[in-house]
Amino acid sequence: MTRWSKLNQQLTNGGVSALSGWLANWLYWNGKLYRVPGAPRVREQLKYRKKSNKKLGIDSPIIVFQMGKVGSSSVYDALRDLDLDVPVYHAHTLNRFDVYEEGVRRTRVAPKTDLASLDEGRALRRMIDSGRWASWSIVTMVRAPIPRALSAFFENVDSYVADFWARWKAQTLTFEELNNVFFHRYRDDSLIHWFDDQVRDVFGIDVFASPFPSEQGYAIYQGNKARLLLLRLEDMERRGAKAFCEFFGLNHFQPMMKNVGERKAYGELYRQFLDQLRLPPEYIQEIHSSRYARHFYTPQELDASVARWVARAEGTGHE
Repeated sequence: MTRWSKLNQQLTNGGVSALSGWLANWLYWNGKLYRVPGAPRVREQLKYRKKSNKKLGIDSPIIVFQMGKVGSSSVYDALRDLDLDVPVYHAHTLNRFDVYEEGVRRTRVAPKTDLASLDEGRALRRMIDSGRWASWSIVTMVRAPIPRALSAFFENVDSYVADFWARWKAQTLTFEELNNVFFHRYRDDSLIHWFDDQVRDVFGIDVFASPFPSEQGYAIYQGNKARLLLLRLEDMERRGAKAFCEFFGLNHFQPMMKNVGERKAYGELYRQFLDQLRLPPEYIQEIHSSRYARHFYTPQELDASVARWVARAEGTGHE
């Protein structure tokens, strides 16, 4: 679409009153005003004050809100790229901040990043409680529990292993040590209570109140102050476009997945860690017996999610 056809469309849809907004938007991008310090924040605040004709008909602020390592960065970036007239937030915690902070300080050797994330969550929770917005659109995803735990562990491995980067470069880290940290120091209990503490108690939506449609791969829930789209990461390619288009009323939407651990700076070490990994049967049983695992995945899907490590572990045991 050419610049003039875009202008024509704006005039057709919004009349002459739309001209000033179109001109300001054109100057912002073509005049490179986005490079001016503070300009993006001012532009966003002006956009959010619009009372009608929200872009794409989306009029509720969006929170990409979920446990870590389930593709949230890709979804957040794709929604931001739509340049909507409502804010798009990204968060992992909106409740029980003191409990999470205590856990971070107790288990991390380098807690700075996690504490900063909690502070961002506190600020967003104040916004939610302020009543400025009558309703919210929440996007959350889930992932098979053990692959998620492995990815989350390695994403934050420097928080659990002192001097991780220096030791990795010096090749003084052993897989035995990494395995020991993963099985004995890394504990992620968020699977047990995250949806109760963070979604039900904040937005009044209980995702466990009804069966999850495993074949469909996603579900949409309606609460008093929020709508929620819940999608399994494993179904993103198969059902992602349909799920997001249905939830937001879009004609097209397809986030490109990124932030894959095996492609990061520590990718080779991560691949080697996964290749040598042995999962004890009791560990698999404990994780797969959780309400989270049984609600969102069938027994066959759970078995498939760990087959890579179970097959390799036959007859070897775990030290």
